[in-house]
Amino acid sequence: MTRIALKLALAAALIGLAPLAAEAGDAKVERGKYLVNLGGCMDCHTQGYFFGKPDMTRYLGGSDVGFQMPGLGVFYGPNLTPDKETGLGN
Repeated sequence: MTRIALKLALAAALIGLAPLAAEAGDAKVERGKYLVNLGGCMDCHTQGYFFGKPDMTRYLGGSDVGFQMPGLGVFYGPNLTPDKETGLGN
């Protein structure tokens, strides 16, 4: 009987922690949004921004406009989204 009680207590504790994990995740997301806005990440990482017409359907999805640095090449703002294939998801 004590094993069952222990398992039930553990399950109840884990269920009680789930909202806390979601809140911690939400806090990280909000912090990320704040840093993106503060740092101006959209400028280099959103298509069309430098032409005055940012494509908000591709927000932080990378840009085709590059910056040439002598001796180093051309650098493009990459995709910063959580996409697993083209972004930071992996």
